[in-house]
Amino acid sequence: MKKNILLIILIFLSSFFTFADENDSSTTAETETSSEEEASTNEKNIDNTLFKGEHQLCFALGLNVPMFTKFLYDNSIGDNGLIFGPDMYQRIPVGGMLGLDYKFAIADNFLVGGSLEGGLFSTTGGNTHTIAALSASFTYNIRRWPFDIPLSINIGAYLNTLKLKDSQLSYTSANIFIKPQFAFYWNINQDWAFGFNTSMWMLPEFYADEAKKNDAAMSFYWNFGLTARYRLKR
Repeated sequence: MKKNILLIILIFLSSFFTFADENDSSTTAETETSSEEEASTNEKNIDNTLFKGEHQLCFALGLNVPMFTKFLYDNSIGDNGLIFGPDMYQRIPVGGMLGLDYKFAIADNFLVGGSLEGGLFSTTGGNTHTIAALSASFTYNIRRWPFDIPLSINIGAYLNTLKLKDSQLSYTSANIFIKPQFAFYWNINQDWAFGFNTSMWMLPEFYADEAKKNDAAMSFYWNFGLTARYRLKR
C-alpha cells in the first residue's frame, strides 16, 4: 500500500515538473517571437524615417529651360502677349543654374531650411540675364532606404539683371518667386547621397523704370539637374 502511494506521488511530481518545463519553454518562445517582431518593426521604422534633428547640405547643378512668358501689359508681343515654345527659346535659350541648400529636420520626415541659387542666360540678341535667388524651403521627405524622395516648395525673392549687348545700360528687377520641387536620392552610405532634381520656377518680373514698364511679365522655367547631399548631423 505504501509502495502504491509513493508511486502515485512520484508520477504526480513528474507530471507537474514536465508541465512547468513546457510552460516555461512556451513563454520563452513567445517572448523571443515578440522581441523579433518588435526588432523587425523598429528596423522598418528606421529604414523609412528621416528623424528629427538631422541637418543636410545639398549641392545642385542643372539647366533652366524657358517654358513660356506672359507679358502683362504688352499684348503685341507673341500671341496676345504670350510667348511659348520655339518663340520662347529664340528670346532666351537654355541657361545654367547652381544651387546650395541647407535643411534641418524639425520633425520626423519634415524639414525647413534655406536656398541660395544663381543662374545665367544669354539671349539670342546677345543680351545677358543674371539671376540670384534666396528662398526659404519646406520639405516633406519620403524614405524607403536606401532611397529618399523629398517633395519641396521654395518661396523667396530674386534679383534679375538684364545687361544689354554693346551698351553700358542694364536693368535690375527684384521680385518674389515660388518653386515647387521634386528630387530623388540614392544613399550610398550614412553620409552621402546622390541623385537628380526637377523644379518649376514661377518668376514674376516687374520694373520700376518707366522705360521697361511694358516688359512686366510672368515667366515659367523648368529646371532639372544633378544633386548631391551631405548629412552634417544625424
